[in-house]
Amino acid sequence: MSKVVAAAALGTAIVLGSSLATAQPAAGKELGKAMDLVFSADRLFGLHFGHAYVDNRTPGPFRGGEEVDENYTTIGFGWPGQAVGQAAGTPFTMARFAFDIFVIDSLSVGGAIGYTHVDIHHEETPVGAPVNGVYDTDWASGIFAPRVGYIWNLGSVVSFWLRGGITYHWASYGNAAGCGGPGPCDLSQDGWAFTIEPTFTFSPIEHFAFVGMPYLDIDFTGKTRVPGTFDRTTHYRSFGIAVGLLGWI
Repeated sequence: MSKVVAAAALGTAIVLGSSLATAQPAAGKELGKAMDLVFSADRLFGLHFGHAYVDNRTPGPFRGGEEVDENYTTIGFGWPGQAVGQAAGTPFTMARFAFDIFVIDSLSVGGAIGYTHVDIHHEETPVGAPVNGVYDTDWASGIFAPRVGYIWNLGSVVSFWLRGGITYHWASYGNAAGCGGPGPCDLSQDGWAFTIEPTFTFSPIEHFAFVGMPYLDIDFTGKTRVPGTFDRTTHYRSFGIAVGLLGWI
């Protein structure tokens, strides 16, 4: 009888141990271990509040021109779009691909990149006249955003990943209407911004997570350049909340 009881107790212990092991996350499977490689698609969808400032005043003691302030509210999947010379938002709403590596437990370094390019064929047809004013133009825009981060696991599913760094953004627009018509004229623009992303990850399965990301981007320098004229000081800022996806190995 004692052998039967011992065997039953041993079997129960094995079953309970297996159940506990199944119910708890396996060691080392949570995001943020040393040498974890993370691949992300950031800011795929979101609500964004942006502001743009352009100083069009001419230099010198007798300044003409104007200062321009624009505010944007955008919501949508993917990138709502932004191009120098067009009132279409800020560069920070661009969807981007990101790569991060945890150099030690919880501490990461990495960055994000984004790019878009559009070709435009323009035709102006006055009423009762043949096609007048045909030209091709294009615009392109991109970002590069190096960052560092630190992650806290709040359980087997949820983590808080605080990330921050700087963002370089640029844009170019050929034959821009702001230069006075369809003649050869190219606008270009670039700037640097501080970026902070207090990110929450939700991982329903191992090595995959949904991302919820409040963010703030603030330019600390920026210029718009128009050939043959002076450079315009240009600053953007944007904040909001965006969602994305990530996986890690």
